[in-house]
Amino acid sequence: MSQVIAIGLSLFLVWLFVTAGVHKFKASDYYRELMSSYFDSLAVSRSMVMAVGCAELFVAALLLLPQSRSAGLLLAALILSFYAAMMAVQIKRGRDDIACGCAGPASMLTVSPALVMRNLLCAIFAATACLLPELSSPVFSSYTLAAGIAAFMVVLYICSDQLIANAQMMAGDY
Repeated sequence: MSQVIAIGLSLFLVWLFVTAGVHKFKASDYYRELMSSYFDSLAVSRSMVMAVGCAELFVAALLLLPQSRSAGLLLAALILSFYAAMMAVQIKRGRDDIACGCAGPASMLTVSPALVMRNLLCAIFAATACLLPELSSPVFSSYTLAAGIAAFMVVLYICSDQLIANAQMMAGDY
């Protein structure tokens, strides 16, 4: 049963990283400016944004294959932790008005402790799933349950996005 949960969490992370990677390709100018604002002294090129998008899509591909799932989960945990750390740095600098970039260019979310915690929680999910034992002989029902877990996690993530956005709007943060 624990591996079914790991597969479900992996499928959720596939959705998360594919979405993130596609956003980088569709709105590369937005992400170039955003990444430049996170790294004050670094001139971010469009190629760098594309490289980040490719890395996110690569992680998603690793998560899909059972042979590379553990590596994908570890990379996902590292990337999510890095993103959380970058948001925390911005908050510490007093730059809590900067966009997080989590939900694409149409999102009005700005960095906040709630987003840092959400990213860290997703990183913990990835690291935990990496530690769960392999499923010896998966059956169709195992994958069906894993897909249900992934769908639940996607809905939970989207709801957390909306709750954080609502809290920011009510607080007058944007």
